[in-house]
Amino acid sequence: LTAGFAVGLALFLLTRPVFPSVGSLGVVLATVGGGAALVAAGLVAEHLCTIRKDDDDEHPGGPDTGIGAGGV
Repeated sequence: LTAGFAVGLALFLLTRPVFPSVGSLGVVLATVGGGAALVAAGLVAEHLCTIRKDDDDEHPGGPDTGIGAGGV
């Protein structure tokens, strides 16, 4: 979301008849890079936090036993 917003700002700045200052364009490009880095970090974290499928079971994880399993 952040990277997309920053890309929109960059396109707005670059399509104006007057070239923007280096400071303005630098901040926008840094925001694009930061947003892309956050997306990449989120995808890596999601991949690392998945539950592996058990070899002898069709469903990942253990059986639902305990207080929050719907039983009393």
